Amino acid sequence: MNDDFKRIQGIVFDLVGFRFNGEIRSVPFDGVSVKYDGQAAEIGCNSKPAFARGCFLLAKGVMAGNDQIEIAQKPVFQDCGVMLDASRNGVMRVEAVKRYIDNMAALGLNLLLLYTEDTYEIKEYPWFGYLRGRYTEEELREIDDYADSMGLELVPCIQTLAHLSQYLKWPEGSQFSDTEDILLIDEPKTYEFIDAAIRTLRGCFRSKRIHIGMDEAHNVGLGKYLDLHGYQNRFEILNRHLNRVVAICKQYDFKPMMWSDMFYRLGSKNHAYYDLDTVIPQDVIDQIPDVDMVYWDYYNTDEKMYRGMIQRHKAMNKEVIFGGGIWTWAGFLPRREFTLTTSKLALKECMKEDVKTVFATMWEDDGCETNHFLTLSLLPVFSEYCYRGMDCTEEDILSAGEFLTKIDRKAFEAMGVFNMEEKQGMGPGKEEIYNDIFYNLGATNTDSSKFRDALEVLKKYELQSGNNQKWYKYAILLFKIATVKIDIRLNLRDRYLKGDKDYLKQLASSVLPALKEDYIALSKLHREQWLATYKPFGLEVLLVRYGGIIERLDYTIDTINQYISGRLTCIEELEVQRFALSGRIQNRYHRLVTPSSIL
Repeated sequence: MNDDFKRIQGIVFDLVGFRFNGEIRSVPFDGVSVKYDGQAAEIGCNSKPAFARGCFLLAKGVMAGNDQIEIAQKPVFQDCGVMLDASRNGVMRVEAVKRYIDNMAALGLNLLLLYTEDTYEIKEYPWFGYLRGRYTEEELREIDDYADSMGLELVPCIQTLAHLSQYLKWPEGSQFSDTEDILLIDEPKTYEFIDAAIRTLRGCFRSKRIHIGMDEAHNVGLGKYLDLHGYQNRFEILNRHLNRVVAICKQYDFKPMMWSDMFYRLGSKNHAYYDLDTVIPQDVIDQIPDVDMVYWDYYNTDEKMYRGMIQRHKAMNKEVIFGGGIWTWAGFLPRREFTLTTSKLALKECMKEDVKTVFATMWEDDGCETNHFLTLSLLPVFSEYCYRGMDCTEEDILSAGEFLTKIDRKAFEAMGVFNMEEKQGMGPGKEEIYNDIFYNLGATNTDSSKFRDALEVLKKYELQSGNNQKWYKYAILLFKIATVKIDIRLNLRDRYLKGDKDYLKQLASSVLPALKEDYIALSKLHREQWLATYKPFGLEVLLVRYGGIIERLDYTIDTINQYISGRLTCIEELEVQRFALSGRIQNRYHRLVTPSSIL
């Protein structure tokens, strides 16, 4: 066994807490094979991630008590991995990215896309990523070196059209902006900027691939561009820009991929992405340069939609890549059930349609509330379908996630209740954490019994030792707070209107002060786990939110006390008639805390 394999063996065994004194031999194999006779082991592989997976499977089997193991697996996808979002406040520390790579390799994953909108250094543009925790060139090279040492391809993933509001707000970037988040097409300064970005990345990454973004540019050509040039065919504008960006990529020896949605939105009567009646004219398709199309979908629960969209992408005569999702963007905890539902359907259709590259996005919309390391229990959705194909079962996924993370599956299932909603809308947990007690802007149909049951499950793990104790404590606080707030939300105004001052007195004297202490504890725990994973930049967003909640609790307690004592004749916020909300509102902080503007 060579030195690289010995090093990887040590990393994987340390990761899962396994000690092995027998001999391990590595042999060539097209995929992954593991043989164990109770004393010695043989791992067959054709890559470093395959060998790492072989070590993982050996450890899993031996620790389960098996003295005879014989496994042979061949991946159905050529490349399978994840995309880490480093653009919505949380920029992973270099050491944290390395730890994440170790976990990916243990499952046999071989592809990591690092999503950086403005969080990488471009020396010619000093305001790009200013105070945002951007990666330096040296840091990117260090991550790339480590990924390569573990056999993973690290692919830069940037934006060359939209999603650039964090940069374009500065005077330096505003000179080539179309709208507040879209670059100005046909402007020479735009292409000077893109050239500098791609040239910088060429010096940091080994990969020949680059993701150039271009998604969700809904108002492209309708801002400053419209003032300068008048209305033009938006397909033509998009393709003209794309051709120039692809030419820059080729100049620096990159093969680009892009999100495909804008072609579908522009061709849809409803400007919808998931529209199987979308018409993309053939002359538009003929003008698309040499770029791979990434079909992203983590919303649909009908396999026909995945099949139809993949087939429509194939009709564009480009390589089709699939981007699914492990739901980190519902807030605070991963959205477990919906991730499992959508991913299983999507990956099966990818197999049937012979898609060669798949990855899981992990977006951090609205501030990076969910720590990326909480996704590790769900990474096996992708790894196990990759290596087991259509034979993959939910038990395969759950057991691999449990063995990798040492988070008990029952505990992780309980965590999933926080965002458990069997539809596209976000789950109820985040809504309860941010919902203002007096305003009650959330929906009114949350079942607190599910939260209570999940809380009781999680409490069984509260005193467990080890690295996962922090996650159990974090989840317990979230459920404890949410459960209390559901009860307040369902009762407060009704009790107030009935003149139940005993209820109000109990709230002000004990329930709300205890709730405040729980928020203080949650804020501290959240801060600690953030700083262990991410650079400090962006943490201020969460601290401001927690601080606002705590200040509002003080105000609420004081207002109720004044009302009870007679210093106030009414609580004005509770006098206002409430409107019933059907379903969940947009799950964003600013819409949950106030009906006024805080932007």
